[in-house]
Amino acid sequence: MAEYKHNHIIPKCLIRQWSTQHNNLNGVHAYEGDIRREYFSSDGGKKAFSFAIEKYFYVPKFNDQRIYQLEKWLSDVEGTFSFFIKALLQGVTGPILKTPEEYHKLLLGIFSMNTRTKYDIDRIKQFMLENPAIKRMVEMDEESDIEVAVLENMMNSTIELAREYNQCRIIVCKNESGNLILGDRPFLHKAVDGYSFLPLHPNFFISIIKAPGQDYTYLGNTESKMIHLLNQKIAENSHNWIIAKDPTQLKEYISFFHLPKNHVTPYFQPVEYLQHGYKLI
Repeated sequence: MAEYKHNHIIPKCLIRQWSTQHNNLNGVHAYEGDIRREYFSSDGGKKAFSFAIEKYFYVPKFNDQRIYQLEKWLSDVEGTFSFFIKALLQGVTGPILKTPEEYHKLLLGIFSMNTRTKYDIDRIKQFMLENPAIKRMVEMDEESDIEVAVLENMMNSTIELAREYNQCRIIVCKNESGNLILGDRPFLHKAVDGYSFLPLHPNFFISIIKAPGQDYTYLGNTESKMIHLLNQKIAENSHNWIIAKDPTQLKEYISFFHLPKNHVTPYFQPVEYLQHGYKLI
């Protein structure tokens, strides 16, 4: 069995879209906020993009045994997510996923970017530790420890969002300048008038909104002012790191990364689309 030791908080298939060459190495220009350091991170080996790795983050221990189900589930939805990005890079402008099941799996991949981050999982873990009654309402197994309960909640919340947006429009927006950045919390949920945003490549991002059907829309080049505002929001929303294709561009958004963060207290509510349970968001 694969060990699943080095867990990427944001999947490699997404980070790799920012890969470039520097001193005969392939990798990305990264900035880590905790150590206030800019550096070039290699994309090779088991520890590729080391800034995004947390050991055993999605494979907690229960009764001295590693639980691999969540990491395998994430790997599965990442496969469809990666396929979608590759199709966009190849210039596909029609429906990419042919069945409702594939479309749903893509939505799982997209919305996992809103639930799988280290910051969000850590804050929900802390909230559960301070509110044990809430933990008992969220967890599937009353005997499970806090790490398992938090990750169960992450999966539930992702599935809930994907089902909530089963009827939606995905808008693919181009950015010919190629200067979009990426951060450790890249999904901007309902950022403008109900639209959510997610960068997929330095040259394009998607916007998603609830709408009848399962539809794709392809837009031409996005104005540079919009890209700048989007990059600001991505940097402000990040808590651990940001990356860019170019080091000069990376420097431009470090100050936005260090703006005061809006620390939102989690709250819980019954699930709407699953059969039973609660979710913490």
